[in-house]
Amino acid sequence: MAQVSPAQLAGGIKLALTTTIFGLCVAIPVGAFYFMFRNRVVRTTIEVNAIAEDLFERFRAPRRDPRPASGR
Repeated sequence: MAQVSPAQLAGGIKLALTTTIFGLCVAIPVGAFYFMFRNRVVRTTIEVNAIAEDLFERFRAPRRDPRPASGR
């Protein structure tokens, strides 16, 4: 089995660490923007749902009492 020198390993380790740093520099801001955008969509959906519910309540016919009137 051949011996591997530390200098040969150092080049691969440097490349792996550099790739990891650049990956994290991209992934962390993208993740933050994703969660901000998702929360904004959820908040807007809740607001639209509340507005639609209010509109349905305005145009819904009044409920009638299901009990028959007593005839005395």
